Amino acid sequence: MTLPPALTWAYLFAPRAAFDCKQGPAWLNQAIADQPGDAGDPIPVICGRELNQLPDLSAAPGLVAINCPKLTESSIRQLGFEYVRRFAVIPSFKHARWFIPLDNAAVASDGFALYKPSKPLSRFKHAAARIAARIHLPGWYHDQVCIAQRKAPELFTILSGLFDGRPFRMAISAGAPEPSRNRKPSIMIFDPQGQVLGFAKLAREPSVRALLEHESRLLKALAEVNADAPRLLYFGEVQGSLLMVQSPLHGRSSKVKLSEAHLNFLASLQRPQRKIASQTAMVGELPSRLNRLTVPHEDLDQALADVLPMLERMDIPSTIVHGDFGPWNLRANEGRIFAYDWEYGQVDGLPLIDQFHHLLFCGYLFYRWDSRQGFRHLLEMAASQPQGFTPRQARTLATVYLLDMLARLLGEDYDPADPMVIWFRDLLAQLAPMGRWPEMEQQSPSRELQNSGVGS
Repeated sequence: MTLPPALTWAYLFAPRAAFDCKQGPAWLNQAIADQPGDAGDPIPVICGRELNQLPDLSAAPGLVAINCPKLTESSIRQLGFEYVRRFAVIPSFKHARWFIPLDNAAVASDGFALYKPSKPLSRFKHAAARIAARIHLPGWYHDQVCIAQRKAPELFTILSGLFDGRPFRMAISAGAPEPSRNRKPSIMIFDPQGQVLGFAKLAREPSVRALLEHESRLLKALAEVNADAPRLLYFGEVQGSLLMVQSPLHGRSSKVKLSEAHLNFLASLQRPQRKIASQTAMVGELPSRLNRLTVPHEDLDQALADVLPMLERMDIPSTIVHGDFGPWNLRANEGRIFAYDWEYGQVDGLPLIDQFHHLLFCGYLFYRWDSRQGFRHLLEMAASQPQGFTPRQARTLATVYLLDMLARLLGEDYDPADPMVIWFRDLLAQLAPMGRWPEMEQQSPSRELQNSGVGS
């Protein structure tokens, strides 16, 4: 069972640790009660109490204090707890997304570097929150949590060893909002001066572990080609979780518009070796991925069957695919683009896949394109003959991208009625209707766009 976002702090305790919360809000009591806990004495979870209101902690291996600002770190240490950390919970405890360390104003402000938004309004709110934290302005957070343990957790010990015993702080992200199936916490590790030392991810559930294992293999492959990507610093079991630590990527958030720097980065992922498109792992694995879906997918099967003849004739450069190539996973620095979060990457993929993803996902998220607008932009990109591919070849690669995306979403238990699933499925239906392609191939790009039925 994946921990709910409000309980992300539980990853700092032993797996299956038992927590005892009797006087918190009903939703928190229920969330804690739903977690399996049978490892040792229960850890008290207290809410809104002061030092003279604490229960007997003599046998407690730890303590979780929620919204207890008068319960200071020094008073907790005097109770025999060696490891004590306090975090602001943003935006609220019930809807936790980020846990920002509260050591002091400067550290709290630096902790916001964990999150680098892409949308202008989000960037403004992010900058305002950092300033408010740095000048100690009241009200920049409403909820806080303080965790204490008799000794430092194994995670802390391993990170300390990785960074030569340098003092460091952790800002924690709860991961993607619920109900994401593959949600996992990530940690930014930084020193008291604000220098980012690395990023870590934790996984306990089998499906999330598989993603981390996959990403670790990708990072090793990327290191072999000297790609502009993080380096793997650590990968292994820690305190019941799979831990992966990566080097940081420096720079500012990438812009939404695809630039020459983006294209140069994607070109760097193409290798001199060439092969037939249908013989890539990306295409070869699609039938089994579709067969594993538990929802109707006849339209996806048909679309794959329609494009396989073209894929069997296409000679392409062997290409590493990022899999989620968007501003949220990119950094721009000195005219270059760097990418992180390679958990959906493929070592043996197809060209143009990341370019289509950037175009369509940014259109969906930032410009609010409907599927007809998305289809028009997709056709325009195909008509421009990117990387020398003919419009039909580009549409073939776009079809594989849409199939890969839908197999991922539906494989992660997204509801077929989810707006994002419907949007991508509508794109696929417009792109590859049965029997339409031979006719479309003979049309000029401008004629094809007219036939798409979409106005300018």
